[in-house]
Amino acid sequence: MPKTLSSLALAPLLLVAASACQRETARSAAPPARVENAALGVVFTELPAGVAVARNDGASLELVAADPAGEGRIEVRVEARNAAGINLVEEAKAFGAAAEEAGGRFFGANELVTPLGPAYTARAAVDDGATEERRVLLVHPADPERLLVVALRYPPGDAESARRRLQQMLELVTVLEPLAAAAPPGPAAG
Repeated sequence: MPKTLSSLALAPLLLVAASACQRETARSAAPPARVENAALGVVFTELPAGVAVARNDGASLELVAADPAGEGRIEVRVEARNAAGINLVEEAKAFGAAAEEAGGRFFGANELVTPLGPAYTARAAVDDGATEERRVLLVHPADPERLLVVALRYPPGDAESARRRLQQMLELVTVLEPLAAAAPPGPAAG
């Protein structure tokens, strides 16, 4: 009889575990989260795994990025218009110089080819080495006179952690698009 009681007590636990597994499968099958920000003129058609919205208010778009080495914060921003155009190489160098000037360390920049055109990724230790920051610098897809910055700040880690963070950023950039402006009203029907 003790075996029967143990089996009966175990059955509800197995049902709960199976139900939780089914709920997790249903959640993962849910449509991807679309994140729009009209003030920035961008949309993320879906967020990569481990990335969620922390704040999306006016010109402020912040995301959180999960990683085994610690949570990261992603800020998406658009810089002021520059009628002379955007030089991504100079923008990457300026980020590196500012990091070093503030006591950090610049690890370098690399050119990327993205669905939105050329971009640069740059990485530096900031906050006296307490934080690493990786930026993806792009010409705004809807305005060639504006710089679009996607900046991820996270706890420093090893080379594998840096590689995972780069992968998160690349996945995020691949789902970034300009936010289509509302179509102007057409002529009145007559």
